[in-house]
Amino acid sequence: MKSWTYAVNSYYKTADIYVEILPRRLYYLEKIVEYFCCIRILKWIKFPSFINYTYKNKDGSIEIYTLKEWWGDLGSWFHCVIHSPIFDYVYNSGRCKTFSLPADYELLKGKFKDIDKEYWERIIESEKEDEKDRIEENTLG
Repeated sequence: MKSWTYAVNSYYKTADIYVEILPRRLYYLEKIVEYFCCIRILKWIKFPSFINYTYKNKDGSIEIYTLKEWWGDLGSWFHCVIHSPIFDYVYNSGRCKTFSLPADYELLKGKFKDIDKEYWERIIESEKEDEKDRIEENTLG
């Protein structure tokens, strides 16, 4: 399964296109788990304060926390215990091939500005802030 995305750096005006090639089962496994990790309702389910969690440090000392102090909510637990290990397995199993292709910043901006409006509005706002920072650096320095 092939998927691609792009990334831009508005400060340095650089861009890359990233291509991933994964076996179909690993691709869907990662996408399904990522979907569940991003469900907002998991953040609303808070762990109770009355259940204790014992943590043993490397030096042998023991610390006791409540589940609420240690994990906070079901979303954090799901991300750490389920999503991260599966993500690591998928991308570190040796079956995932990734390629990064440098691209022209202005070309990507022109092609994707209308398709991904919200993203590019944030990038353009960031460009304006970066330009203000450059002007301040030049006048102060």
